[in-house]
Amino acid sequence: MYLSPEHNRQVAEKLFRHIRDNSTDMIEETYEYPLSVYSDPVIAVAEREKIFEHYPMMALHGSQLPESGSYVTVKLNRSEALVTRGKDGQVRAFLNMCRHRGATLVTEAEGKQGRFSCPYHGWTYTNEGELIGLTFKQTLGLSLPCRERNLIALPCEERHGFIWIVENPEG
Repeated sequence: MYLSPEHNRQVAEKLFRHIRDNSTDMIEETYEYPLSVYSDPVIAVAEREKIFEHYPMMALHGSQLPESGSYVTVKLNRSEALVTRGKDGQVRAFLNMCRHRGATLVTEAEGKQGRFSCPYHGWTYTNEGELIGLTFKQTLGLSLPCRERNLIALPCEERHGFIWIVENPEG
């Protein structure tokens, strides 16, 4: 982006004026919000629904997933994410929940493994979220591959050294 010499001159004049006058571009007086704004449960619900569930939130630093197979569980606003680094080096995030009965899939805070098995019925997933092991296949009428039972992926990106997650699977 090119900034003209005239623009640079105007910025410098404004800066020197603020230094001379001991001023800023901020408002003249401090405004204090009522404390209820910070503790009102209605406002908290609105913030969760309108902001925290639909916009990327910094969840962890990329160094916490140093190699393929690394994983970390992260508490989000209303749920928990299982964040993994796949064989391809990509970071992925999923709801930390088995697709069979909704049990918490991983209880450890962090570790390294290529597969995750549900502690209840043994459904097994890769760290890319793919369902690769089923128990009671005949009873449930399921067979592999069974993409509709893969882990629920959360929008996730690794940028500027941090891993960003959107809690709502639909973004």
